[in-house]
Amino acid sequence: MPCHSVVSWNSLILGYVQSGEGSLALLVFSEMQRRGCAPNALTYTAALKACSSVAANDEGKLLKLKNLEKGRALHWQATKAGLDSDLLLGSTLIDMYAKCGSLVDASRVFDRMQRKTAVSWNALLLGYAENGEGHLALELFSRMETEGFAPDSRTYVAALKACAGLTGKETGSPVGGQVVKISSLEKVMAIHSRARNRGYDTDIYVQNTLVDAYAKCGSMWDARGVFDRMLYRGVVSWTALILGYVEAGEEQLGLELFEQMKDHGGQPNARTIVAAVKACTGLATQETGQKVEGRRKLVKSEALNRGFQIHAEASASLCDVDSFVASSLVNMYATCGSLADARSVFDKIRKPDTVLWNVLMLGYVDNGEAELALHFYSSVMGHTGCQPDASTFVTALKACAALADAKAAKAVHGDIVRQHGLDRNGEILLNSLVDVYGKCGSMIEAQQAFDLIPTEDLQVGAWNALLVGFGRQGDVKQVFKVFQIMQDESFKADGITLNCVLTGCSHAGLVERGREFFQSMEHTFGIPPDVEHYTCVVDMLGRANKLTAALEVVKSIPTRVDAVIWMTLLTSCWKWRNLAIGRVAFDAVLQLGNNEKIDAAYNLMANLCWSAQANEARCP
Repeated sequence: MPCHSVVSWNSLILGYVQSGEGSLALLVFSEMQRRGCAPNALTYTAALKACSSVAANDEGKLLKLKNLEKGRALHWQATKAGLDSDLLLGSTLIDMYAKCGSLVDASRVFDRMQRKTAVSWNALLLGYAENGEGHLALELFSRMETEGFAPDSRTYVAALKACAGLTGKETGSPVGGQVVKISSLEKVMAIHSRARNRGYDTDIYVQNTLVDAYAKCGSMWDARGVFDRMLYRGVVSWTALILGYVEAGEEQLGLELFEQMKDHGGQPNARTIVAAVKACTGLATQETGQKVEGRRKLVKSEALNRGFQIHAEASASLCDVDSFVASSLVNMYATCGSLADARSVFDKIRKPDTVLWNVLMLGYVDNGEAELALHFYSSVMGHTGCQPDASTFVTALKACAALADAKAAKAVHGDIVRQHGLDRNGEILLNSLVDVYGKCGSMIEAQQAFDLIPTEDLQVGAWNALLVGFGRQGDVKQVFKVFQIMQDESFKADGITLNCVLTGCSHAGLVERGREFFQSMEHTFGIPPDVEHYTCVVDMLGRANKLTAALEVVKSIPTRVDAVIWMTLLTSCWKWRNLAIGRVAFDAVLQLGNNEKIDAAYNLMANLCWSAQANEARCP
């Protein structure tokens, strides 16, 4: 074309935007201006959509800020040209600011619009929902109806997404064997009812969002009800339901649905594969590892074999190069105990992102390879071009804690201060610092990190990390002191807190105090004792040579007793050479069939028999 009109420029820019090439679209826009062609409202709309596209794909805060500055420059140019009153341009500005994370700017544009349409309302609604401001989104939804604007299907989708987002901030309650987010569920049901009254409950996008929202609320019965009433079920519908069952702890049912989807002619996409792989990961956490020839680690064979099958399907459909699929595969293989397979998936990704590095590092830490995890951390920090985030540092600190390496912990601490700061995710990072310094025995640094946490941000996890740290050092006096301060400041203790106090009583030989505390747990703190609390009491009584009382405690446990508590009792019997009770504990370990504990039990029993013979006791 010898002469390019604004129409042809607009077509090219929009074409790049629709193809997901936002950065190229912005370059074309700049070239258009360089050649002296004046943009119109549609040009600015297309350029702003390009900014939105780039911002939506960028996870880094700095990249979003750069796109925000580009968007603001475009906004200023459009205003200067007198085009900012255009309705479509206004709605696109709201969307761009929301995608860039500036809800203040998005709200300001919305409030200044002399005329509003459902598109502009929906843009701000969705912006609030996708930026974690579910309450503001629902307030805007109510205001929209109050001001006489009729919601459309996109409005209901945005409102339901807001409800789904609120579930992450709500503690679930047990209902009919499920953990349900009741407040969020009530909101979803109310919006579902409104959508039904307006005839939007049969809209495919509304239905898909309903399945997802009900699943996130923990109400799989409602999610399945919506799914079963759908006339058309696409991959999004199947994926939402599969993931819902997986996150509700129904991994086997999720995998059955995955197979049903394929039987019905559905083609899994990357998100479906992620959901299926997560199901395998969940099954692996429930499976006992077994020794496999040729592998050093205990392997969860059943979950691993199922994971192999899904991985093969992902490879056949070329989904395995997707970063989310790769991350879920690495996590699944690591959870199954197969680090070689996890590393193989990682190595096939040409440019692994921060999330993938974090998952690999955590896999190595959780499999007892903390030194290798720190090696990967060094790669992230120095050679890959990835921007470390809070999860990177938390995982590195976890590796330091596993090694009890105070020097490495201080180096990571320095990286946090220099490259990330403690303003973002400060509570999570400081909790990790308290934990790692406590495990390294550096209680001065642990206390300093604890003291940096603002009072309003203090959570029980920080208190527990400090209590555990002092407990590891045998500083029982400080354990009781911190616990008393915690109570004085009205912080609610949890099971871990009480376990720390019981452990303190055990190590200090305060048997009666420990017994009284244990017996008052449910009445005083509203926390019924679990197996770990019972184990602490058995250990405390065992240390004091009150083995008959310890055995009575084990027999009084209302749930299934595991091998750990019997091994605790057997260890005390070996210490005090009590063959009679030792044989009871030994037989119980054998009956449980825990391969990991049986060898240790035989060794302890052999030593106990030898000790008894040395004291002229009979050992048949």
